[in-house]
Amino acid sequence: MSLVSVLKDVKDFRAGAKECEFNGYLEDYLNVENHPHDALYQSIAAMDDSCRIMINFSVFINKDLIANKIISYKDIFKIPKWYIKAPVILYSQGDDHEFAILLVDRNYLEAKGIFYCLTEQGALLERYRNNVLVLTFDDETTVVELYRLMLEKGNIAPVLQREQDRRRIGSIENLGEVAVATSRERVETLRESFEIEPSGRATRIHEAIASWYLIKKMVYVHTMLDRESLNTASGGDIKVQRQKAKELSSRVEFIPFSEMWRQ
Repeated sequence: MSLVSVLKDVKDFRAGAKECEFNGYLEDYLNVENHPHDALYQSIAAMDDSCRIMINFSVFINKDLIANKIISYKDIFKIPKWYIKAPVILYSQGDDHEFAILLVDRNYLEAKGIFYCLTEQGALLERYRNNVLVLTFDDETTVVELYRLMLEKGNIAPVLQREQDRRRIGSIENLGEVAVATSRERVETLRESFEIEPSGRATRIHEAIASWYLIKKMVYVHTMLDRESLNTASGGDIKVQRQKAKELSSRVEFIPFSEMWRQ
């Protein structure tokens, strides 16, 4: 079954399903209402009239998956099920191409966390991870440029993703530093918001937990998949690499669920 066939089969709200809000041709989506990224979508529709779009696909968090057990961030299962969404998935198929671009309105670490959730064992895109590119909405010019490249050159998603990783993350060591800084900023911002406005904190708590989980997920899986780190720092020993990935993930700072409600 092709990537596009799998994505096309996802039912949306119009069909009475809860998997996503909309799933259909981008052109039809643009005719429904105004959108916050209308200019971006218009640019893509102009270059590819076969493009389809999926909006707010519900991300499943599998508590039985080994990676999630190792990450051991149990607070993620204390927020509403299906809370985390894949905001936008653009997908297209032609004679010379078949790909999807996951667009996320979060930072790059969290965006890749969603990507790893969608491509892990048993997930929707497990078999198609090499056909999926994940990008953020903060650079729409790059989104259009890379979409055009995928149309012209076919399946180059892994190459383009590695380029984004180098630009956004760099080395595994730098990833650890960025993850700690990003998670710490969320901790400090949340504490400050509780001081300013103690009531009505459920949404803020849920969003913070989702962010911390996605960062932990990204750090662990990305480290495990980094062959350079495996072959050099870990001497080719997967057990050493797994321990390193676990340690880096555990450095991600967060506030425990119960403490957030007590503050």
